[in-house]
Amino acid sequence: MGHYFKGFLAGLSVLRNKTEKPEVLSCLHRCKENLEAPGVDFLEPGMQLLKNTDVTEVTVEGNNKTNLETLFRQIGYVNSREFPTPGRRNLRITTSVTCVSGKSIKVPSLDSYVMVMQQEQPIITINGTMNLVCKYEECSHGVKIFSSVSIFVSSKDHPVEEGVHETEDEHLKNSLEHKLDSCTIAEIGRAHV
Repeated sequence: MGHYFKGFLAGLSVLRNKTEKPEVLSCLHRCKENLEAPGVDFLEPGMQLLKNTDVTEVTVEGNNKTNLETLFRQIGYVNSREFPTPGRRNLRITTSVTCVSGKSIKVPSLDSYVMVMQQEQPIITINGTMNLVCKYEECSHGVKIFSSVSIFVSSKDHPVEEGVHETEDEHLKNSLEHKLDSCTIAEIGRAHV
């Protein structure tokens, strides 16, 4: 008995004596990384576009070279993962030509690839008042020590400039473009009595 696995495996769970819900299984089946086949509106008479269920293979058939080239140029690569795994995605283009006489000619395969680059890490900047001076009366009732803290998330392409303050709308827009799994701020130091 032989076993074979080809693809990506982020995790594996075994449910003993249970069956997973259909919505979970359908989510597992839909691949976030695939080829994007052109719509049927690009098909000319005498052309056919076939794809497998995962859209990892696309077959284009037709009898007009120009129409085949036009349709073939519409095929794209899609990776809708939130954090795509960087690396090389190999592509193989196989072509066969059938002559009017019925003779089939195999054209040499063309190997290519799409390179998925490492996602840029965000730059997190925390600004605020460095030192706090207060009178005894204020300190005995409690003083907010982080009242002026601002957290900015930026990238190398869009750095946060020192002294430049965004409007509330700009800050909200820029904040929505980034998601942080968590953010922990720890005060390091101790109060002097």
